Amino acid sequence: MSKHTTELNNLFESYFHELRAMSDDDVLDGEAAQTVKARALERLKAAKAEGGRRRLAIARANMRDSAPHRAEGGEDVTPAAARTYVTRAANDARYTMAARKLDELTDEDVLRLYRQLRMLESDSEADDKP
Repeated sequence: MSKHTTELNNLFESYFHELRAMSDDDVLDGEAAQTVKARALERLKAAKAEGGRRRLAIARANMRDSAPHRAEGGEDVTPAAARTYVTRAANDARYTMAARKLDELTDEDVLRLYRQLRMLESDSEADDKP
């Protein structure tokens, strides 16, 4: 554990012991127990709803990222497969690509570059045919 984590754990533990040592009246600070309980349940409900929204957003993003995209010529390709293809093409002597960090490109940019490379290949194959 890091020093920061240890210090944080010590802080939480000291607060926990202090809270356990307090009387119910001190903890409630003059409020009715049912009011405090209702507020806590509302906060818990809101936290669960927010957690659900965040998990759904992450799941949607993961599905979008892994879903195949229709490329030129009716070919389905995932952003990961397109990224692998573009990385290989960057080392191919047939192509000249501007120096760039391919791992920092967005999925849309990688797919666009992939489609451009595939189009160049299909054009090249068409030129080679008599």
